[in-house]
Amino acid sequence: MGKQEILILSATAVVWLVTIFGRPYIGLVYFYLYSELYYTNIFSEFRPLRIPFVTSVLVLVSMILNYKERIHIPRQTWLMLIFFFIMCLSRLSNNLEVFDHYYMDFFWKATFLQLLIVSLIDTRQKLKCFAWVLVIAGATLAYVARYHDTQAPYLWVNRNDFAGLLVSVVPFACFLAFTGAKKLLQLEGLGYFAILLFGVAGTNSRGGYLALAVVLALSALLTFRQERLRTLLLGALVVVAVLSRVSDVHWQRFSTVRLDLEQGGTGGQRLAAWGAGWNMLTANPLLGVGVGEFPNSFGKYATAEQKRRAGGDWFRQRINAHNTIVQIAAETGLLGLSVWLMLMAMSFQDLRRALRLARGDPELRELFLAITIGFIGYLVAGLFGNYGYYYELYTFVALSAVIRRIAEQERAAAMAAPEATCGSACYIGYPQWLQVGLRTLLFAVCTYIGLRL
Repeated sequence: MGKQEILILSATAVVWLVTIFGRPYIGLVYFYLYSELYYTNIFSEFRPLRIPFVTSVLVLVSMILNYKERIHIPRQTWLMLIFFFIMCLSRLSNNLEVFDHYYMDFFWKATFLQLLIVSLIDTRQKLKCFAWVLVIAGATLAYVARYHDTQAPYLWVNRNDFAGLLVSVVPFACFLAFTGAKKLLQLEGLGYFAILLFGVAGTNSRGGYLALAVVLALSALLTFRQERLRTLLLGALVVVAVLSRVSDVHWQRFSTVRLDLEQGGTGGQRLAAWGAGWNMLTANPLLGVGVGEFPNSFGKYATAEQKRRAGGDWFRQRINAHNTIVQIAAETGLLGLSVWLMLMAMSFQDLRRALRLARGDPELRELFLAITIGFIGYLVAGLFGNYGYYYELYTFVALSAVIRRIAEQERAAAMAAPEATCGSACYIGYPQWLQVGLRTLLFAVCTYIGLRL
């Protein structure tokens, strides 16, 4: 056993002990970080140990034992459970084994993670800490991918999926870079922002570029606390555009869009997949063709013209939906699509409520903007990817509920004690330099292990 394995097992043991003895939030942070980096080879040696599963169980047990009030299951969790039930029915109705596809496992983990996030992130301080976790995990993956000169690291076999993850984290890096009171914090956030930006550029994903443009444009228009952010973000747009022009690979991806549509490239595959998805929905309107069965059903439901657009060797490829809405509609039918759209609408309703309550509180408003813009960016990227069952999407569903609850709690506390300021509970009681050092150490350790394995 090497040094990396010993380090990971030691950290896991410490987190488990801390979690058991009354700190379930620490276990949640480790669980999310572990799950995010699970897609690399960092933790490949420990997959038989089922460390994420054990950690999540310990977090739940610790939460039950240490929760002062009765655990409240939010309405989003109930909708996700209903959607999961529809997913099971969609596979049963098509004579498929219910749990014989990794999408079922992904979504079940997403539901459990959503419940933990909503239950354990109950203060602004914890929400800001979790934002750092999102940024560090995304920056680690981006740096490892760029170091190895790959479009996506290790098990991220789909560059569109990887680009969507990185794009969704960019607004959090903006928030952390431009709302910190200390120059050191701003410099740290700016460094992660640059890593994520060039990480997206390295994916060579046209959908990722489009989503990044939307995220940067929204950030520049809505702006954060400091006006100079607008100039920096516009400059970042120019940098990405220049990179696309300079690199032959980047420019070719855009210049061949029309040719792809006509001669069976990736653009033609998308149009063919969307048309076949519509055929799947019309033939199976209630429950679809079954979760995860889109690639296996393409040949049955695609027309001859759609197969031509998909390319002559379409039968050797696994043609996916390349669109989250098409994926959910084709695989779970109108029943699943209705519940999913209701879940998305409920999340944006929570964000709208949080915005009303955040007026007069610049920091809370900027947290709201980071969550909202990241959510929108991930959904835009999802127009070109298959994100319907991934936990990253439902992390934003959870954060929408979290920021609404925090805004309501702080408004109620302010009305009960007008002389108290929300800022008194907003910051961790450690020196700023120590916080930056610990986060940088975490990023360095994860990156080092990722590069060595």
